[in-house]
This record gives sequence, structure tokens and C-alpha cells, in this order.
Amino acid sequence: MIALALLAEAENDTWETGASREFLAKYRIPSGGTALPYRQRLDILDELAAQARPALTSLVVRALAQVGHNAAPTIMQPAIAEVPEPNWRPSSAKEYLECIAAAVSRLQTIAAERVPELQPDLLAAAKNMSWLLPYQDAGARVARFLVALHRAYPETREPLRQQVADVIRRRKETLPPDQRGFLDRLHAELEDRSLAGRLLQDVGPTRWDLAASPELASLGVELAAAPNLLVEHLPWLTSGEASQAWDLGEAIAAADPDGRLAEVLANHTNGGPDMRIVCGYIAVRRKTLGDEWYER
Repeated sequence: MIALALLAEAENDTWETGASREFLAKYRIPSGGTALPYRQRLDILDELAAQARPALTSLVVRALAQVGHNAAPTIMQPAIAEVPEPNWRPSSAKEYLECIAAAVSRLQTIAAERVPELQPDLLAAAKNMSWLLPYQDAGARVARFLVALHRAYPETREPLRQQVADVIRRRKETLPPDQRGFLDRLHAELEDRSLAGRLLQDVGPTRWDLAASPELASLGVELAAAPNLLVEHLPWLTSGEASQAWDLGEAIAAADPDGRLAEVLANHTNGGPDMRIVCGYIAVRRKTLGDEWYER
């Protein structure tokens, strides 16, 4: 395994091939293709992480994330005459939970070191393990990792929140009340209730799996009442990243019946090329104030 890790460190592909693929496969549960118990395999990861080489620690993070892999890999049997040792599998749910706890504990330790190069791998690990969140004991451990990751890398807050929201959305019909309450509290802890955070959450990239667009009326009222805040956030709102900008423009227009913000929106000098928020605003106000107002 050390030899595989060193080969994986030297690979220059951007996807998992060769040594890295073989290395990571050995850390899946329940079918890792080895007779060695999972927690004994972690000694190798501890040895690699202790070397403090980012490429090796990245491999360690990805290996620990395999505890959340929800599908058994295809394992090629060795071409030998002897009968191979049987694959190790957890003997009980308790032992499986102990494996998850051991992996999550190590991920938290690595996250706490705040190595910038490891953020993408840690975030990918969080996403890979999020399917465990609805399961009470395992979910509590994974939730602690998500919170620790957010505290170490504040910029991961929104993608982590989205991941928890996805779990809630997918499982809302089957979650028992206590577990739904636990996930709602985790989601609330990851929410950014500042204006910038709510804009990113509700006006940002379109989600294909949402049943309906977010309710933007309250944001429209808040921005209409504080034109300085609107101007402050216009660079992002017109950057092309605000996919719900047209809807937000309509919400601002609904909160601005006299059309006094038309000049603010039309004459902004610090914005980007995406004019949807301006067009959404004008489309609503034109219906009320007429063509003369629109032409002016």
C-alpha cells in the first residue's frame, strides 16, 4: 500500500487512474478487496499523513472518504491457484459505525490543519459522505465533520448547506421527526443569514431539482428600502452568476411602485454584463407606469 501511495503521488493525471484507483479501492466498506480489517488499514493512512506532503495527504483524504462510498467496487480475483482469503466485512452495524467514526475523526483532524490545497478534497469527502446524514448515529458524526470543515474553510459554507438541503429534500417523506429536526438544525447552522448569503442562496445558480423558485419578495423589499445595498451588490447581481436575477428584479419592482429605483439600476457604473435584474425590474414597472415612463 505504501508503494501504491508513492506511485499515486507521482501520477500527473487529473482523474483517478492506476495506482490511486487501486489504493482508494482498498478503503471501501464493505468490499475493499482485502482480508485486513478496516481500522488496521488506517495505520497506513496515519503514516502517510504524518509526512505532511500535500499530494499524499490528498490521497489520505480521498481514501478516508471511501467510508461513505455507497456501492461495492468490482474486484478482480488474483490469478493464482490458491483460494484467496475472504474479503473483510464489518460483523455488525456497531463495527461499521466504529469504522465511520474512525474515518471521520481523521478527516476532522486534517480539516483543522487548514491546508489550502486540501480544501477541494475535503469538500468532496463531505459530499461523498452526506448520504449517511439521515442515519442517526453515523449522521451525527458526519455532521460534526461538516461543521468542522465550515469553520476551517468558511468559503465551503454554501456548498455544504446545499448538500444538507439536498439530503433533506430527497428524504423529507421518509425521515422520522427527530432526524428531520436534527438535519434542519444542521442546515440552519450552515446558513448565512446576511444579505450577501441570502442572495447567494436564493438568487445564485439555478438548481434543476428544485420544485419551485425561492420566494424573493422579502429580498426585494429589503433592497428597495436600501438603494445603497442594492448598488453594493450589483456587481455580483449582474455578473452572470445570479441566475434568478430577473425574478429578483421583479420583486424589487413590486416593492418600488413609484419606480424611483429605475435610475439606480439603469445608471449603475460598477456592474457586469448581465442585465436580467434591470430587465425584470423594467418589465414590471412598465406595466404600471406605461410606455412613456419606459421610453424616458
